[in-house]
Amino acid sequence: MLAKLKFNDMIRFYAPDIEQKPQLPADESAHAVRVLRRKPGDELEVVDGRGNLYRCRLVTDDHRGAVVEIVEKEALPKVWTPYITIAVAPTKHADRMEWLVEKLVEIGVDRIVPLRCRRSERKEIKPERLERIAVSAMKQSLKAILPRIDATTPLKDFLAEAPTEGQQRFAGYCDADTPRRLLAQAYKPGSDVNILIGPEGDFDPEEIAAASHSCGIYPRDNGRQQITNRNSSSGRLRHHTYCKPMSTTFNQLSSGSNFFLIAGPCVIEGEEMAYNICDTISSICRRLDIPYAFKGSYRKANRSRLDSFTGIGDLEALKILHGVGERYGVPVVTDIHTAQEASMAADFVDILQIPAFLCRQTDLLLAAAHTGKAVNVKKGQFLSPESMRFAVEKVRSGGCDDVAVTERGTTFGYGDLIVDFRGVPRMQQACQCPVIVDCTHSLQQPNTAGGVTGGCPEMIETIARAAIATGADGIFIETHPDPANAKSDGANMLRLDLLEPLLKRLTALRSTINTFE
Repeated sequence: MLAKLKFNDMIRFYAPDIEQKPQLPADESAHAVRVLRRKPGDELEVVDGRGNLYRCRLVTDDHRGAVVEIVEKEALPKVWTPYITIAVAPTKHADRMEWLVEKLVEIGVDRIVPLRCRRSERKEIKPERLERIAVSAMKQSLKAILPRIDATTPLKDFLAEAPTEGQQRFAGYCDADTPRRLLAQAYKPGSDVNILIGPEGDFDPEEIAAASHSCGIYPRDNGRQQITNRNSSSGRLRHHTYCKPMSTTFNQLSSGSNFFLIAGPCVIEGEEMAYNICDTISSICRRLDIPYAFKGSYRKANRSRLDSFTGIGDLEALKILHGVGERYGVPVVTDIHTAQEASMAADFVDILQIPAFLCRQTDLLLAAAHTGKAVNVKKGQFLSPESMRFAVEKVRSGGCDDVAVTERGTTFGYGDLIVDFRGVPRMQQACQCPVIVDCTHSLQQPNTAGGVTGGCPEMIETIARAAIATGADGIFIETHPDPANAKSDGANMLRLDLLEPLLKRLTALRSTINTFE
């Protein structure tokens, strides 16, 4: 029998029918075999989404359907004894609804019902996408119960459902004339409960009346934060939507008046190095009011020579990236190279980056979109600005609206790149998403005789200034305390101590550019 394992020591897999068919689904099999390199005899933890944890041993390493042997089954205790249903109108920006689903899974909610209300700004949301996010959240938070996620349901249909015995229902809505009660005071411990949350524009009066008449629902105050409140000066309703405590999407990163920054080392070389770089950059960005995302590759797959450094190990580097995001409260970016890598990396980072050479790979773009994470697609060195709209369309067709594109130069002869800054407004127009300029890779000098890519780091500021002047939404800079001794792309990285003065000048330039608009 396997020794009892610490949950934090092992990545979990999801197989809803494991008892009837002791085999991992295709996507989980590919993750285990191709990404994590698991071999027959290795130990795995598998959950079925119904509260059961299975300690298994891998029997075959078939990436299409790896067979496992169940060694031990454990029923994990449910967080809450009552059955909890959250019925919520999806927010206009899908990322906030997706974040809510992640948190509801972690809390232990049993059922999630997307509501369609008269004032809903988003009338439909794909349950399949929310289910993928829920599965990822369940595995990452070491839970074993997957909530039921309904298709988008009209409010009237949800209210028509017969309540279970002793069930309580609550709703958050605006009504200054009705007394409010704290949820903790109104809730009867042990009772099943439904909680309704309206759209940005709140439930309309008829919906409130229907809810109150049929279910006895009344305004709710949850204590520390109200769902909605009234702006006394204008009489309009203002909705406090769910959002992350940090910017984790391009919609949020690009919402301010300043540019946003994606910066970090080319590749993760170790924990101390990654933490020190993020500590320095995040401090600078706070002082200069620059939205910031940390970038680091967990593995370098595109190398000129066979003996080039590729990484310290996939899982070790991904854990470091996750730790950076947790410690410094910034979104984290890493690049992926195959469709199988998408789900693995998505468990640790906030933004998945598609390398320029792979920007037309349909399966890779769709796999990234299906994770529910934001996606940054780098423009191929061989593509026109307008052709990037097709890459963006692929990502959006996979259910991801949170996408950006990055200019990183166009091939000029055999060993150089140039940046056509006309591409910035042209891509903004064609793709209808944030456009980033990569100020370091644009200066690469590939295909050198020695097999090591060169660069022109002295031109980084020139590229960055031009990016700001042409209206780029964000800039991308790879940086290192000692580029000469960096394990990858040192020839075109910015030395870390030069970053702050550069960002100060770029911020001043952006402020000036903003006065022209």
